[in-house]
Amino acid sequence: MAKFRKKSFLKKVLQNLGTATSDAEIESMITNADLNQNGFVEFEEFVNLMKNYCPSMSSSQSIIDAFNVFDIDGDKFISREEIRVTMSRLGQNLTSRELDEMVAE
Repeated sequence: MAKFRKKSFLKKVLQNLGTATSDAEIESMITNADLNQNGFVEFEEFVNLMKNYCPSMSSSQSIIDAFNVFDIDGDKFISREEIRVTMSRLGQNLTSRELDEMVAE
């Protein structure tokens, strides 16, 4: 099951969708999205989060499509390498440190 808990990952995704957010807002978004309070935002929680915070993501299908942009191999998990490749394709060449911060637990 795909999931994340790092605010840097969510912040980069939102920036690439044209939504500027502060670290405090990102932290609040993750806390509010984590309905089962397990410390992660699973895919279903991510869909709801994106619907609430990104008006351009008004349908579940558009959110799934956005997720699938990152999930290159289709395994429903976004790996470090998939983040690197996708962000590079979006014009954001991340350093190893930035990638580490995005995927660190």
